[in-house]
Amino acid sequence: MYKVDSNFEKFKKVFSSNINKFVFESIIEGNTPGEIYLNNLENPELYVIFDKGNFVLYVGGETATHKEYDKCINYIKENILTESLKKDFYNYVKISYTSDIWKNVMLDIFNNLTVHQRKRVLYKYNLHNNDNKFLENHSSEIKPINQELLNDSNLENLKILKEEIKGMWGTVDGFIKNGFGYCAFNGKRLISCCTAELVSKNHCGIGIETIEDDQKKGVGTALAANIVKDCAQRNLIPHWDSWIDNLASVKIAEKVGFNKIEEYEVLVVEF
Repeated sequence: MYKVDSNFEKFKKVFSSNINKFVFESIIEGNTPGEIYLNNLENPELYVIFDKGNFVLYVGGETATHKEYDKCINYIKENILTESLKKDFYNYVKISYTSDIWKNVMLDIFNNLTVHQRKRVLYKYNLHNNDNKFLENHSSEIKPINQELLNDSNLENLKILKEEIKGMWGTVDGFIKNGFGYCAFNGKRLISCCTAELVSKNHCGIGIETIEDDQKKGVGTALAANIVKDCAQRNLIPHWDSWIDNLASVKIAEKVGFNKIEEYEVLVVEF
């Protein structure tokens, strides 16, 4: 496998049909920490893309040579899923794949590791949806995320927000320059945050987190509605990606007006 650091336009066609290509575009544009690998620099057929923000590996492409699939997955096992990676991040990784060929190769090569098969669901918002009524939350104060807010030492739970931003953007400065989002507060206590992530020229993802004691109160829905409104003003198509059994997340996406694009399988590999 060959790591690609430049001339991305030349290689975009290899993953142009992937439903998650908005993730790859964000990595290419430098807004999301990540790495891109190809099986061949002259005529690439297979790719491995590592989204370090969400800790997801994407494998895809097609080839008539089965050994090429083996090479890709062995490369992941030997060169990406390392002890140093585990130390810096987690001891598991999600792997999204585009065909059963990929899945079967991974199950074979990862046969000495613990592997779980799970389902996720991807939503996309139609910016021309003029019927959506943006919801307001009346019990919490909603504030846009900016440098002033992040520097306010009087606010509680800011560490949660800063860690989310650093994980998805690499640096707070990167978020301030190209990102946006909202937080909800009860007094000085941050109870929920919703941020743009995986941002590229025309697309973005949405990340959301609410303190457990403050869930199921409409706060997350209000924040998501506000960030979708910002996306419309910026002409960015927002995406919402969730575990299919995360009913709270799915409910927010559908309540705000996102449309389901696809359910897809991932492997969760412990290493």
